[in-house]
Amino acid sequence: MPHLIWIRQVHNMVARRLFCITFLAGCLLLAGTPFSFGQVQTLPQADSLLIEAWYAHWQDLRPIRPDSSLVYAQRIHDWGKQHKQPVVWARGLAYLSAEARDKSDFNRSVALMQQALPVFERHRYLPGIAFVNQGLALTYKRMADAQKMEGFTRLALQYAKQALVLNEQLGLVTAIANTYNTIGIIQRDLKAYEEARQAYRSGISLLEKEGISNNTLAILYGNMGQLAIEPDRQFEQAVDYLERALTLNEAARRLTNLEHNHRNLSDLYQRLQKRQKAVFHGEQSVRLANRLGDPHRLFNSLGVAYKAHRDAGHFEQALRYLEQAKVIEDSLGRADKTAQIARLQAAFDNERALQLAEVEAGKQKQIASLKTNLLLQHDRLVTQIQADRDRDLLLIKKRTDLAEARNLAEVNARFVSRQKEASIQQLQTQNELQQRQLTWLGWGAGLFFVLSGLLFWQYQRLGQSQAQIKQQSAQLRLLMRELHHRVKNNLAIVSGLLELQSNRLADENAKRAFREGQQRVQAMSLLHQRLYQTDSLTTIDMGEYVASLIESLMGAYGYTHQTVDTRVQVSKQEVDVDLAIPIGLILNEILTNTFKYALPYTAAPRLSVDLHRQGDSLLMHVADNGPGLDLSRWQRPGGSFGKRLIAGLSDQIGGTVSVESGHGTQFFIRVPINEPSPIRTA
Repeated sequence: MPHLIWIRQVHNMVARRLFCITFLAGCLLLAGTPFSFGQVQTLPQADSLLIEAWYAHWQDLRPIRPDSSLVYAQRIHDWGKQHKQPVVWARGLAYLSAEARDKSDFNRSVALMQQALPVFERHRYLPGIAFVNQGLALTYKRMADAQKMEGFTRLALQYAKQALVLNEQLGLVTAIANTYNTIGIIQRDLKAYEEARQAYRSGISLLEKEGISNNTLAILYGNMGQLAIEPDRQFEQAVDYLERALTLNEAARRLTNLEHNHRNLSDLYQRLQKRQKAVFHGEQSVRLANRLGDPHRLFNSLGVAYKAHRDAGHFEQALRYLEQAKVIEDSLGRADKTAQIARLQAAFDNERALQLAEVEAGKQKQIASLKTNLLLQHDRLVTQIQADRDRDLLLIKKRTDLAEARNLAEVNARFVSRQKEASIQQLQTQNELQQRQLTWLGWGAGLFFVLSGLLFWQYQRLGQSQAQIKQQSAQLRLLMRELHHRVKNNLAIVSGLLELQSNRLADENAKRAFREGQQRVQAMSLLHQRLYQTDSLTTIDMGEYVASLIESLMGAYGYTHQTVDTRVQVSKQEVDVDLAIPIGLILNEILTNTFKYALPYTAAPRLSVDLHRQGDSLLMHVADNGPGLDLSRWQRPGGSFGKRLIAGLSDQIGGTVSVESGHGTQFFIRVPINEPSPIRTA
């Protein structure tokens, strides 16, 4: 019918107008969107482990091999883009931004961070937002250093404070301390020294309270030391902070930080007129700078070492260092010209980037204005179309007859019926999906309870095993104490039998031999007595043992502390029992010889025993002020039983014995203690 054809033409015209306006508005609204993702899904465990492994490699390689670390940052970025995971993709952008900052490409670094930030904010990923704010703070700080612009420094401070708030919300202790360090550095650049000091102290207090000793704590100590130097000029306090940083960096083998610590300490000790320490730290700084292969560091280290040697009067060494520094200075002069050109190019690039940003802002403003005008035009056209449609429909209603109305009613009824059928089908599909989800949930809950039961059973078994191990350990310790007690008692019985037997002998030489054997048995008995009287079952306190052995021999030969000046110094207290027994017997033979042949022939007897660690060896030094020893007779093969016993015992423990005579006799026994010494048969 003609009026139906006319209705269809009106509807087609309205549809075409709405399509054109909506398409144009949509294109403008979507302009400038760089990347689009579908629905974000939770990463499977295998993928999550892979991403975190790449991140760990990136962190480890970044300070030492930046070219290799860049590969892992790019992998994270590409994986997130390929698998449509926006958070992973944004993390890759943030890590690539850090790589660009390390290469002084500040424009790219800022652009990548600003591209990652909206993704983190959209998905409420607080660690990523904190990382971006921290990264922007560091980037703008370095831009301020390169271009001498205070505005960049203040912008860096704002980003650092935002990062601090986010890290405190997350409760990340190391990240909070690292942000405090960044704030302190920026405040120091702004000459706000008290605020910088407060930030450093907050970071140090937080890490020390948590018992964390890491690179961040070492850096904070070093920065506090720099503040103590300038502007405070508190050199002793600066030494304390730098020594703390040096200890942490030596434990972690951070060569770059170690070189910087030694250089600052050498300069400080020069100011404090402690020249030997200044020379030592200057030499360490030069050695580390040579190892790092950084000419700038080596030039600074040579300058500090030159001043230290000059003040100490080592003019020849100072001259050598000065000549080396001059050679490096000449080469660095050419490099500085190249660096100056690079800085000028960077300043030009930054200026150009700012101009482009202004152009882009103007462009966005024009686009926003155009969007607003189009939306207003769209509203006016929709209103006009709706008015035309209402007028046309009213006209159609006047021209249609009752039959056409019934036809339209039937079409409408069929349409509503089909809609209801589609809705019913959709509800059935949703119901089946919910039933499947409930079934899987039931299976999952059952599996969870089974696994929980297995874990509880395993925990009980583990607790029983640990209790049994503790009980067996206590029984073993009790048995070992009882064993040492019984050995000590048996040795005491043997000593008593030797004493009884010696009393029945008439020959003085035989009696002396029995007494010497008795003293050797008593020396071993003292060791076992110490073992069962202490908690340690495998080591001996050599300080107490040496004192007890000297007391025993002094009583046996009729001496007291009033008649003999005894001096005992033991710095290596704990010694393994397998090593302590031969050392005790050797000491017993030397002291017996001293009491018999040295002390009776001097008016003021003096005896000294020194036991200490020297490098990888244990050194025992025994000296008296007697008439001395015939070295030619001592060096001849054979000899007395005591001499052969000393030689045999020292050979068993891999030690060496040396003797010096002059103003008395001195014995030097050196025993290696790197590893437990295997007892060799003679």
